[in-house]
Amino acid sequence: MPDIKNLQELHARNGAPTNKDWWPERLNLTILAKNPRVINPQDDDFDYKAAFESLDLEALKADIKDVLLDSQDWYPSDFGNYGPAAIRMVWHSAGWFSWQF
Repeated sequence: MPDIKNLQELHARNGAPTNKDWWPERLNLTILAKNPRVINPQDDDFDYKAAFESLDLEALKADIKDVLLDSQDWYPSDFGNYGPAAIRMVWHSAGWFSWQF
């Protein structure tokens, strides 16, 4: 049997359509499967813990509250608060939208 690395290669050899045939202009997401140093915006000596501890969490909470309660004319919030809409978007993006849960 010939050395076939993956099913896609087998299909290509047999003339079957591949993902590239179906979606020729799809977005290349291979960069998401890797962790190259070139995409890290931080220096090698960056201390994430120290940076987090330097945050003013009370100011951050106040900023979040201000944004959630600042209804815009171009996208009015539900009852003057974007909180429910934000929770709904997170819920759906996580896949937890089944009626069983």
